[in-house]
Amino acid sequence: MKKIIVLMLLMYTTSNAQDIRVGMQMSPTISYISSDGDYSDKVNRIKFSWGFVTTIKVEDRNYSWMTGIDVTTKGSKFSFSDNEGNPIEATFNTQHLEIPLAIRMHTREIGYFSYWLKAGLAPSIELKEKVDFRKNELPYEMAGDNHSEDFGLNLILGIGTQYEISEETDLFFGLGYNNGLLNSFEKLEGYKDDGFFNHFALQAGVLF
Repeated sequence: MKKIIVLMLLMYTTSNAQDIRVGMQMSPTISYISSDGDYSDKVNRIKFSWGFVTTIKVEDRNYSWMTGIDVTTKGSKFSFSDNEGNPIEATFNTQHLEIPLAIRMHTREIGYFSYWLKAGLAPSIELKEKVDFRKNELPYEMAGDNHSEDFGLNLILGIGTQYEISEETDLFFGLGYNNGLLNSFEKLEGYKDDGFFNHFALQAGVLF
C-alpha cells in the first residue's frame, strides 16, 4: 500500500500537471465471484457504487491521472460442499472503500465530445460484510466472524466518453470492469481455493 501511494505522489510531481478537476460519479454494477475451485449455482448480484473523482491533466499530452474515493457494494451467491460432502449455499453482501489510481488516455475534443480509455489499480478496505449460509437447505452458522478479506487490490479498466456542457463543467459516461487480484475468501469450511470479487459498472458522473 505504501509503495502505491509513493508511486502516485511521484507521478503527480513529475507529470507537470496543468489542470486539476474534481467531481462525483455513480455506477450501477453487476457483481459476481470467480473462483479457482469447484462451485456451482453461481448467482450474480446487481449492486451500486458511488464516489468522488479527481483528474489531473498533463500539459500538452492526451492523458490524465485519475484518483478519488469510491464506496462500492459487492456480492454473489454460490454453492460448494464442506469436508463431509454436505452442500453449503453462501450469499455474500459486502461494502468496500476503494481508492482508484489510474491513467486515462483520451482523444482531443471532437465537437463537444472526447473519448477515453483508462487502466489502473484500486486498493480497497472492507467496511462491512453480511454473509448468510444454508447447509442442507437449512440456515447455518459458520464458525468465524469474517468470511471475506479486509484488504483487497483490484485491476480497473474502462472506456467511455466525456461531454462539455459549459466551459468548466463536463459530463462523463462509461463502461468499467473491476477485477479482484487478491483472494477475497476467508474461513469457509471445506472450501480451500481462492475466490475473487469482480464487477461490471455503468459509470456516469460530472467534473467541475
